[in-house]
Amino acid sequence: MSVRPVDLRGALIADYPRGRLLSQHQQPLLALPASALEALLASSSETAHAALVHSLAPALEAAAREALDGPVRDCGPEDIAYAINAAFARYGLGHVLFERHGDLLAARLCDAPGAQPSSAVTTLVGKLVAALITALTATPVHAQVLAGEPEPCVVLADPTVCALARTPSAHTLATLAAAVHLPSQVAS
Repeated sequence: MSVRPVDLRGALIADYPRGRLLSQHQQPLLALPASALEALLASSSETAHAALVHSLAPALEAAAREALDGPVRDCGPEDIAYAINAAFARYGLGHVLFERHGDLLAARLCDAPGAQPSSAVTTLVGKLVAALITALTATPVHAQVLAGEPEPCVVLADPTVCALARTPSAHTLATLAAAVHLPSQVAS
């Protein structure tokens, strides 16, 4: 299985005289400061967060599927990671580095807008990664930001492991992997 090289030239069209941003498919886009999104998310409910993820995920999924050259069932993990990163790049969400710690999957969020470990935007981006994995692989995945990591890091797992990741004793990947009896090792 291979992936299509993604050319992002023209993915964002700025029509400055009219004050418009458009996608390459002529879909209207909105650019706003990450701090404004952070303030909005910080003052809204979990239901609102879920609704935002639910409304953003289809556009990201479509962009990810464009990067794949064939059916998802023929894709390896590297292909899925590439497709997710292509979709994130298209929408200015930074990029994701996936790590395995035994059977534990984690995502390091790099260059995401306003990405700080305790940020509501980081939580949103982590949930978008989980939603994309779920949509592309038909494997239900949940996300939980780890507060103890120095950079934004999200555990991608079932709800039980995500609940464990919220406890103060399991606030880093190493302690979480040990708590769920998994050997901790970063995969290359």
